Amino acid sequence: MKNEVKQGAAVGDGPVDAVCRAISTVTGSSAKLARYEIRAVTSGTEAMGEVTVQLEDGGLKVMGRAASTDVIEASARAFIDGLNKLASLMKRSAERGSYGTNRIHYARAGMPAAAFQLPDVVSGRTISLDSFADAKAMLVMFICRHCPFVQHVREELARLGKDYAGKPWRS
Repeated sequence: MKNEVKQGAAVGDGPVDAVCRAISTVTGSSAKLARYEIRAVTSGTEAMGEVTVQLEDGGLKVMGRAASTDVIEASARAFIDGLNKLASLMKRSAERGSYGTNRIHYARAGMPAAAFQLPDVVSGRTISLDSFADAKAMLVMFICRHCPFVQHVREELARLGKDYAGKPWRS
């Protein structure tokens, strides 16, 4: 749907079901919501809720995740995250001539990476897949510096980055 704004409405068995149905209608998706989990990531009156969904379509299973202080927003974003993963997986499967399994799909070593552009929060520059054209390996971590777990391991992550910075594996 790329940069298009679409609107939809649906009735469901509660607000989460309704928002997922509305998104399915607008996107034309037949994906089924197989699992839904929500957990508090932070505490207090403005607690952050993280939603994880498992979507299934055509024998494919994917996980979608999102977080927000608004659980309906987090639910919608997690559902959309899952739909985007399904669409990408279906496209790659079709290109390879194989389609679907009964497993949850994650990127495996050796799979081509999707094009990306991400800000380096340390240097402020934009990093893209092209930045690693000559690299033998690449590790991309999607982390939130506000997450208590990330705060717990940030010194170790920084040490690892420094250890590998001068190696032929680019960081």
